[in-house]
Amino acid sequence: MAHRILKGDRNEALDCLEQISKEHRMRLAKNIAKVEESIIELENLQYFDGKDMAPNIVGTVTGMILGNGNWKKPIIGFGEGDDDMLKVSLRCSKLLSYDGVHFGKIIREVSEEFGGSGGGHSMACGAYIPVDKKDEFLQSFDNRLEGLIEK
Repeated sequence: MAHRILKGDRNEALDCLEQISKEHRMRLAKNIAKVEESIIELENLQYFDGKDMAPNIVGTVTGMILGNGNWKKPIIGFGEGDDDMLKVSLRCSKLLSYDGVHFGKIIREVSEEFGGSGGGHSMACGAYIPVDKKDEFLQSFDNRLEGLIEK
């Protein structure tokens, strides 16, 4: 598509990009509507199960739900992964004071406890964990946050 734009065929390329963008927005809206009502609150975090959600949009949906919902707790979204793995995305609000809490480091350590891998930034990060370890992962992550974040 970029080569068509460079050759001056901008109209057709822009029409194609507009259609792709429209489909992406529709996919996001559909997924947000599906999971917004199913958010589960734990003591120190919240999560949703986007079991049919593509891994390339679970982080975006997680961030959008945080922006529309309870921004006082970090939120974890689960999406489809590869093989027997779940895609995990965490987002938290920059409006809260976490006093040096680095969620990327925590998600890496907790995911590795259960045979997964992860990492990322302090406020936005992700991991892959075995499907059958989801509940244990959530409990361990919630426990790790005890006393680290203001409620």
